[in-house]
Order: sequence, then C-alpha cells, then structure tokens
Amino acid sequence: MIVAGQAPMECIPLVMEPMSGFYGDPVVVLDFQSLYPSMMIAYNICYSTCLGRLNNGMDDEVETALGVVSNHVVDVNCGRTTLEAAVKTVETHPTWHAKVVYGDTDSLFVQLRGRTLEQALRLGHEIAHVVTTLNPKPVCLKFEKVYMGSFLVSKKRYVGLKFEHLGDKGHLDAKGIETIRRDSCGVVQHPMRHWLRLVFSTRDLSACKKYLQEYWTHMHDGRIPLTHYIFAKEMLPSFERLAILMGVDVRKWYNALPRKAERAAVAPSLTRIDAYYSSQHCRVCDTRSFHRGSICADCRAHPQRTAMAVQSQVVQLDAELQALRRVCVQCMGSSWGGSWDSPTAMVCRNFSCAVWNQWLPTAVATQTWKTNVKVESSVCKND
Repeated sequence: MIVAGQAPMECIPLVMEPMSGFYGDPVVVLDFQSLYPSMMIAYNICYSTCLGRLNNGMDDEVETALGVVSNHVVDVNCGRTTLEAAVKTVETHPTWHAKVVYGDTDSLFVQLRGRTLEQALRLGHEIAHVVTTLNPKPVCLKFEKVYMGSFLVSKKRYVGLKFEHLGDKGHLDAKGIETIRRDSCGVVQHPMRHWLRLVFSTRDLSACKKYLQEYWTHMHDGRIPLTHYIFAKEMLPSFERLAILMGVDVRKWYNALPRKAERAAVAPSLTRIDAYYSSQHCRVCDTRSFHRGSICADCRAHPQRTAMAVQSQVVQLDAELQALRRVCVQCMGSSWGGSWDSPTAMVCRNFSCAVWNQWLPTAVATQTWKTNVKVESSVCKND
C-alpha cells in the first residue's frame, strides 16, 4: 500500500520502440559496460553530492533510504541522458551513415546499410571508441556483436545470426522468442531454429517455404515424435500468485488432498510378492494393459511389428551401454571380462559418479528387454 500510494517515478531507463522488421543489412550491437556503476563514478553521484551535508543524529535507516533513492534517480537519469547522446552521435556522424533501430537501457542496435561483415566489424569498434571518448571515464561503450541478418519483433524480442569476429561461423542469438522460451514445445522450437538458419544463410524464400511445407507434411503423417508436441508448466505456482493475496496457502490445500489407492484382491491368484510390483504398462507401446505379462494384447496381435520394436530397443540399449563402457574404461584405465549388460558386472563402485548412476538402470533395462520381453515377443510369433 505504501508503494501504491507513492508518486510515479520522475525518470525511467530509455527503452526505445524497435523498428520491427527483417534486417538483411548488418546490425551492430553495442553495450555500455556497467552503465550505472560507471555513472556513479564518472559524475560522483552519492547522497552527499545530491543533498549536501546531512544533519547529525539522523537515523541510519533514514540516511540509507535517502542515499538509495537519490542515487537511483540521478543514476537512471544520467544513464538515460548518456544513451540519448550516444544515439544522436551515431545518427549525425557524417561518414557512418548509420541508423539506431533499437535501444534498451544500456545497449544500442545500429543498422549499417550496404556494409559487409568486415566493414561492419570495423565501424562497430570505431563507433564504440568515439562514443567512449565523448563520455567521462570510466563510461565505456563496448562493441558486442554484429547480426548478419536479424529480426526485430518488439521490445526485448529479437533474433539474429551473430558474428563477433571475422573468422566466426555465425551462431543464432535470440531473446524472448520461442526458440529459447521454456513455455514452447519442440514442434515449434526445432523447425524454427532450422528455418531461421535457412533464412539468414540463403535469403531464399522458396527454400524456406519448401522446408516448412515438408515439416508440416511430416506432422500430418505422424512422423514427428509425440514428445515434440509436449511442454510442461507447473500448475500450483500460477494459483499461488493469486491466492497468496488472500492469505491462502494453496500448497497446503494440495498436500491435504486424499490420495486414492487401489485395493488388492481378496483372493489373489499371484503367489510371489514381487508379482504385485510389476508394471501394468506394455513395454512396447507403453499403454496400460491388464494382460498377464509385459506385452499387451494389441502388440501380441501384431507379432512382426512387436518383434521389430523389441529388436530396435535392444540395439539402442546396447549402443548406450557400449558408449558408457568406453567412458568407464578410459576412466579406470583397464577393462574386464564378463557380461557387460549384467547389473552385477560393474567393477567400479563410485556411487556418486554420474556415469555409474546412468549405467545401472540402463543395464537393468537391457537385461529385461533381452530376457522377458524378447521371450514373450518370440511367443507372439508362434501364436
């Protein structure tokens, strides 16, 4: 309530509205190094400079509050003025012919029309040097990178093919778009990365159109893995942000929720206790099945498809085990005989090792697929 009743800020950092669009010309990105600390040093910004000598005996809390507020307001104002002066210097220089297309707090995006990568790198360093010399020390404008092809979408949302020096191969650099957002799924991220590289490297819209149409065809044909369509987001934090304003703890509500447990049969037909802990999901298609065994009735009805899926899984697990074995052999400097895919075959007992902890479940899964599932799939063929 105290913050809500305060007057609005007199000064805010400069965040320019970007000129949204695709930029085929080089865009140089420059950044003021440690802008606010350098402002304080360069202009001697402190509470005594702003307010003069304070009365003796003032409370430490009041003195600290005055210092923080005065430093912050003057600091932000100086930073904004410095960035505005840099924009004016860049756009009015007689030989650069540059245009600032975006600015955010302490950074500048400068478009250099018709320049090559070599010319853009040279001009970027020259702009940084000239602007730095126009400001008091230690204010320093630093050259960061050149985008040879970029999209400016909106504030804090852009992507480009980044080059930091002449011999660089170019890397995708993104902020705020779906390729790096956690609330985006693989079916968006993976093709977008490839499509962006295609746009920046070829500038051929026909090739870009062909790639997207091929990917959409794969989607319609069901050739994209199901995991690429999924992204996860927690439910409770979203409700917490609202319920906490009412003084309610949603997590306590969730923890108090009664859990449902399936009751065991009165006269069970299973004799061994480990039979009660076997999975009810088919190991081939992962659907829930109450069929006795590890393969469901549908997979049993298609023995050829099931046998191929089982063999592919065994080959994949064997390849993973061989890769882990190479790491272990290099680590220990020796090998050993015996069955590598047995859970008891590992000589090393470094339980904190990430490779060891990855090897054990892989070995167990391999042994399970090679024995139980493979046997049952062979039975399917004979049925």
